Amino acid sequence: MEAFGIDVAKWNGSINWPKVAAAGKTFAILKAANKQNKTEESFEANYVGAVAAGLKVGAYKYLYALTKPEAKLEAEAIVKACGDKNIELGIWLDMEWDGQRKLSKAALTEIIDTEADILKAAGFKVGIYCNRDWYNNVLDSKALATRFPFWIARYPNNDVGEYKSNSSLAPRSYAQAWQYSSKGKVPGITGNVDLNVCYTDLAVLMQPDTEKALNLMILSSTQRKQLQTILNDLGLRDYEGKMLVIDGSPGPRTHYALEEFCRWYLQEKS
Repeated sequence: MEAFGIDVAKWNGSINWPKVAAAGKTFAILKAANKQNKTEESFEANYVGAVAAGLKVGAYKYLYALTKPEAKLEAEAIVKACGDKNIELGIWLDMEWDGQRKLSKAALTEIIDTEADILKAAGFKVGIYCNRDWYNNVLDSKALATRFPFWIARYPNNDVGEYKSNSSLAPRSYAQAWQYSSKGKVPGITGNVDLNVCYTDLAVLMQPDTEKALNLMILSSTQRKQLQTILNDLGLRDYEGKMLVIDGSPGPRTHYALEEFCRWYLQEKS
């Protein structure tokens, strides 16, 4: 089953989402956070518009992290942007920055796992976006593919935004989605836009592993503040060993401390 969609960032300007939906696009992958680890300027408006138009939504971030601490900051920025939203199609880690290319495959895997662990703890399923070169030559892709779905960018030399289902470029054998053009034209969007096709139902594929995710979104902000206070009083800390900030956030730091409480409680009862 093929589904067609787009991925967008602030560079795509103001988008008329009803026109995008009327053009047959059923999903959108939205840039959630920028290089400075701030919420992408267009993210809120694009999320509201896409959902209102009936599109399913995923999110992505272009990664710049070279170390585990930098990876943690990137993941936290994604959670901050997406934590209160229905991100049905998961979070996609965009691996294509030349600055990361100098790292070993093991180091890149560590960065991916560091970010993915935080995102999974916040209740998100995670995938990897890259081009064919990165898949073949930079990432430890075969090992990663056993744990993460892949979304591959690969365009024809004469890219005019046309989709060819029988194209030899199609990554059907090793990926779940294909970005087949960077020069698409879609009603409701000025200029070029990336075009994508999914070979599987991403809404099913990217369902979070609920047995691994403690859903703090069912609590109110006041209740989460009370929980954070209790966790602090019990001496439980986040993944950096720091006390929780009492802010009512459902983010990864609170998730981590709550998981530590669950592990302690189960050990006490066993």
